[in-house]
Amino acid sequence: MQPELDKLRLLQLMRAEHAFLVRTLDMLTPEQMTTPFAGAWSAKDMLAHLTYWMELILKWLDQAGHGEKPDVPENGFDDAATDRLNNARAAADKDRPLAEIRADFDRTYQQMIEMVEALSEAALFAHDWDGMFSMPPGPLIAENTYEHFYEHIVPLRQWIAEQRRA
Repeated sequence: MQPELDKLRLLQLMRAEHAFLVRTLDMLTPEQMTTPFAGAWSAKDMLAHLTYWMELILKWLDQAGHGEKPDVPENGFDDAATDRLNNARAAADKDRPLAEIRADFDRTYQQMIEMVEALSEAALFAHDWDGMFSMPPGPLIAENTYEHFYEHIVPLRQWIAEQRRA
């Protein structure tokens, strides 16, 4: 187990970064939600991206829970192909409506919270699920929820500040 992270702290951090993300999104108009802010991605694209990685975590845990080796990161991709994987998913989500993307994000985030609440401390941090994961899943959950949210909120907040100065 990571000494600085336990189930309670994981849930607190997930909720805090989610709240910060929602407050950030609430600062944007619908037009701004679809305007690229960092490279080619908009806030809508970012939400779809964050949703996808939470969906992957849920899928991995479901696979492991059924005794199947999880497809990490995804079937047909390896860790070196993360950019390709992200680009493929971004292309698939590009024309989806903002309301649908937001609803998927909200639903998937809630499923993540419920899944973490349902797992024991040991299942999150003390073992690798009989070799199904290369490490206990707690750090994977952190990496693909609150840490991932923060990674994308910072450039979005910088863009919002630039828009207000312009």
